[in-house]
Amino acid sequence: MYVWRMAEDGAAPFVAVSTPLALMDEARAALAGHKPEAALDPAFWLGALGSRVERGVGPSYQGYVDAGAFKSVTPNRARTLAADERLALERLMRACPAEEGKHSAIQPEHDPIFVVSDEDGALQAAASLTSEGAGLVAVGVITHPAARGHGYGRAAVSALTAWALGHGEAIHYQTLRANAPSVAIARALGYQDIATALAVRLRYGATRP
Repeated sequence: MYVWRMAEDGAAPFVAVSTPLALMDEARAALAGHKPEAALDPAFWLGALGSRVERGVGPSYQGYVDAGAFKSVTPNRARTLAADERLALERLMRACPAEEGKHSAIQPEHDPIFVVSDEDGALQAAASLTSEGAGLVAVGVITHPAARGHGYGRAAVSALTAWALGHGEAIHYQTLRANAPSVAIARALGYQDIATALAVRLRYGATRP
């Protein structure tokens, strides 16, 4: 099931809950008497649905950008990954905690991949796109833990965003709200904060009678 907190220009934010039909009445009853934002807390659904909840992912930042809002990094030393740098990319990803690599959405086989190196030529950050279907692509980014706070990740995402906009892509930036550095990258580049999302993964058979 999914929970979205969205806002449209000139309208008050609203919360939408998408749930299997078998849980709709139970979800509605659980929300009664609570502020809508309560639905964005994984603990709320664990309390409401108990062991049927496997885990919650989020709340997450949802951002989009177009050419008019994009604020590129200039000058930018990011470049596309060379064919002989695949092992270097793997080393960069292994240097990060496994959970970070999983959530980074970097797909080593999905070109183009934009990278930024330090003065010694070692890869410090990488950014790539992941297809989401329906004409949308999502940004994936990862930065070496020892190189954060130096603009490497922002430069890589900037180059990737410029490439995607130049190819007519609709770009989606998603990261956990708790990942403040990643959210800061999106905001610095002009991505518009349009929603907060929570995914609640249910255990197999959770909606069966």
